[in-house]
Amino acid sequence: MNILVRLLTIAAAYLLACTTAVTVALLGKAWTTSGMGDPLPSVVDLVIPIVIVTADVTELAILPALLLIVLSEVFAWRSIIVYGVLGGALGLALLYGKHFYDILTNQEPMVIDREFSVVIAASGIVGGLVYWLVAGRNAGAWRRRQSEPQIVR
Repeated sequence: MNILVRLLTIAAAYLLACTTAVTVALLGKAWTTSGMGDPLPSVVDLVIPIVIVTADVTELAILPALLLIVLSEVFAWRSIIVYGVLGGALGLALLYGKHFYDILTNQEPMVIDREFSVVIAASGIVGGLVYWLVAGRNAGAWRRRQSEPQIVR
């Protein structure tokens, strides 16, 4: 039962982290492309793009994220810094991986400018921090033996 609850927590944390990262990325991209007098789009205007892009990102990132989740559970990584760094690195890896995949398959690669890379790294960091908040701070806790003392927080 304990492992089932943990798996459900991990799944919910992953979906929430992807949704948050996509929201930050779309708002960040809108902020970097808007002029000085242009208003930013409201979150209501971005709901459908957020849902569509979140579905794509969730599908694209599942295998590398699953690898990081398994490693964090096995080694009981609970540091907020680890999740922030890994989230930013995963965001950039997905961005540049998609770019190189487009080049290898003779498709028109997307143009990656410096501001967009910063936005993607920041959104990955935020996604990693959201994952830590929901599931990462208790990583590996399910492996504790019953005889070990449990720390009450």
